[in-house]
Amino acid sequence: MKIWGNFTKVSLGALVIILALTLQTLDGVAAAPKIGSVCSKVGLVKTVATKTYSCVLKNRKKVWTYAKSKASAPTQTPTASVATVIDLDNLNKTNVRKAAWNEFTKTLFASQKSDASIELIVGASADVAYAKQQVPALQNSINLWSDIFKPKKVYATYFAEGDVNSVDSVLCAKANFCSGFSESFSKKIQQGIDIGACTGARAFLTDDNHPIIFQCIGQHHEDIQNLQTTPHEYFGNVLQASNPNVLPMWFSYGGGSFFGAYLGLYKDSSMPNQLDYFINFDARSLYLRQDICKTATEADIMNCFAQTDSMTRTVPTEKMKNLGSVSYYLGAVATEVLVAKFGIKQIKMFMMDVKTKSFATAFEDNFGLTPTNFYEKVAKYAVSLKPSLNLPDKL
Repeated sequence: MKIWGNFTKVSLGALVIILALTLQTLDGVAAAPKIGSVCSKVGLVKTVATKTYSCVLKNRKKVWTYAKSKASAPTQTPTASVATVIDLDNLNKTNVRKAAWNEFTKTLFASQKSDASIELIVGASADVAYAKQQVPALQNSINLWSDIFKPKKVYATYFAEGDVNSVDSVLCAKANFCSGFSESFSKKIQQGIDIGACTGARAFLTDDNHPIIFQCIGQHHEDIQNLQTTPHEYFGNVLQASNPNVLPMWFSYGGGSFFGAYLGLYKDSSMPNQLDYFINFDARSLYLRQDICKTATEADIMNCFAQTDSMTRTVPTEKMKNLGSVSYYLGAVATEVLVAKFGIKQIKMFMMDVKTKSFATAFEDNFGLTPTNFYEKVAKYAVSLKPSLNLPDKL
């Protein structure tokens, strides 16, 4: 991994080679032991032909004797873990969460380690230590999606308020990200300066088609929900290899929130207790935007899903920019259900299918029900969840 700190290259890494030496203690190179003959150390065991001898203490002398036979332990057949059954007509958060986490950890464990290199670019005013802490989650993200998205290099870039005037030129020089785009990174930092919380992030491809992730790690960047940002943005890079233009925002935005939360919190196979916090954090945005979609009934929630799909959207143009705010929570809940019920492998197949099929066709082909049928089932579940909206900014 190459790390660029203060806009200069820093060479890191030391190769540690551990040699395992096997030591063997020999009790002489003598003939086969005889019962009653002297041995050197109590506890030694030797097998000659079909007979096994052990060294014991007898009358204050170390002597060989026949080893006592032990009854063979009965062979135990490993008990297969019982899969959690997910009934889409009767979704239960405990079952959905358990099944989704087990599927996620199983898939992550089985993923091939990608050989993509990570280049870390950190602004002069940004927290280098914090930036480095994001790399394991990014590496897990790269591995998780490596069978459908195989970059040779990934740029992970972190800047803060003091880099607002230099960020664009630095990324052009260090990452070959020079072309014009809709919203420059300097503008993203400026937006954070204006609201006093510089945590914005974006995902793009560089001019030579390498994934690049940008995150402002300025004021409030250490709030716990920002742990999901790097893997969330990398999910956006993965979608660029699919066909993001035909995917509804609940999947592209909410899928990022789901995988961002799971990857950002992942330490080992034990389920972290902050998952509710991560997913509910985005619920505030949904429930505050009643002008875009109401959330009181199942029909309201179904309409919210429809608004995030370009094929069924009726939101006025002036409110389009706020659609993302209603997509994160609903999409995270829906993606968790998909993972729990159908598995990540099937989701990957769906993501590849939308390269050549419409969203609705690819969805039904892979999950066996239409998007509308799915929304109906998830809407009932979402209404029952009643997320807490009074979350602290930090845990």
